[in-house]
This record gives sequence, C-alpha cells and structure tokens, in this order.
Amino acid sequence: MKKLIVASVFALGVVTAVNAQEKKQPTAMNEAPVKEMTLQAPADDVQDFKDVKASDVPQEVKASVEKTYKGATISSAAKNDKGVYKLVLTAGSDATDLESTNQTVYLNSKGEFIKM
Repeated sequence: MKKLIVASVFALGVVTAVNAQEKKQPTAMNEAPVKEMTLQAPADDVQDFKDVKASDVPQEVKASVEKTYKGATISSAAKNDKGVYKLVLTAGSDATDLESTNQTVYLNSKGEFIKM
C-alpha cells in the first residue's frame, strides 16, 4: 500500500513538472548565419531580356564567368534594360564547375553574380 501511494505521488509530480512550462522557449543557434555572396535582383530585373551577341558581353562579365566556371563557354547571351546579363553556359570537355551541361547564370554589368 505504501508503494502505491509513493508511486502515485511520483506520477503526479512528473505530470506537474512536464506541464510547468507553457510557452515554448526558443533554442539558441549553434551556428552563425552564413552570408550569401550573391546579390538578389528585383523581380522587374528578370523580365524583358533582349538577345545580344556573346562578343558584346563586357569583359568584366566574361572574366567573372571564366574565373567561376572554368572551361565553360557562353552559348547565348541576353541583356535587359537594367544592365543585367542572362548567360547560358555550355560545359566544355574540361568544365567541372557547372551543375549541368547547360546552365543559366545572371550577372550585372560589373561581373557580379545575381541570384534569381
């Protein structure tokens, strides 16, 4: 009988302790947030691209593409009124940095990549 009373008091204590905290406390972040190195383009920058020749793409843009995607070639290029370039890159035989055979990237006229 004594064990039954002790067990019921223990169970009541556990239930009370579990329900004692009503609000959920936020957990601390273990990792520092990672800063993105790409720019976010406004939605109106994405639209109205007009085709341009790959030779008309500024040297800063070409240099940035060559540095980031070694062995890739620009298969098509387009530009909008805001100066954002849409480039379709094709992987060469030695290109290892592209995610697929053809990859579309966006850059501003300074050669900075833009996340779309």
